[in-house]
Amino acid sequence: MVAGIGSGGTIVGLGRAFRKQNHALQIFGVEPVECAMTYEHLHNMREECRPHRIEGIADGFVPKIIFDNIRLLTGIIRIDSSEAIQEAQRIAREHGCFVGICSGANLLAAKKVRAENPQLQTIVTIFTDEGEKYISEKWFVN
Repeated sequence: MVAGIGSGGTIVGLGRAFRKQNHALQIFGVEPVECAMTYEHLHNMREECRPHRIEGIADGFVPKIIFDNIRLLTGIIRIDSSEAIQEAQRIAREHGCFVGICSGANLLAAKKVRAENPQLQTIVTIFTDEGEKYISEKWFVN
C-alpha cells in the first residue's frame, strides 16, 4: 500500500485495516523531497522542511499518529513536487481523471515501489484529491 503522509490518519487507518487481512502487507508513506520529515526522522537526519507544492501532505512536522505507529511503515518514498504536478497533468491528459498533485505523488510513489519490488503482486494507492482546486495555479495548468 502506498499513501501520502498528511495528518497520518489515512495511511495508519488503511494500513491497520489492510494488515489485519494480510500480515505481510508492506506500507509505504509518500512525502515531498522538499519536506520529508518522517523520512528524515527515520534516518536520523536533520529534519528540515522547505516549501513544496504537494498540498495535503508534509505540513512540516511528523504527526503524533505517525510517531505512535512508525513501526507500521515499511518505508518512505520521496517525490519531487514538480514531478508530482507533471504526473497529475499526465493522468488528466491520458486518462481523463482530473486529480490533484497529491494523487500524482501517490501514483509516482506506487510506480517506484513497483520498480524496486517486482516480486510484489499488487500495489494499492489512492487518489485523495481532485484537480479543480488547482485550476487557478499557473504552474499546474500550463
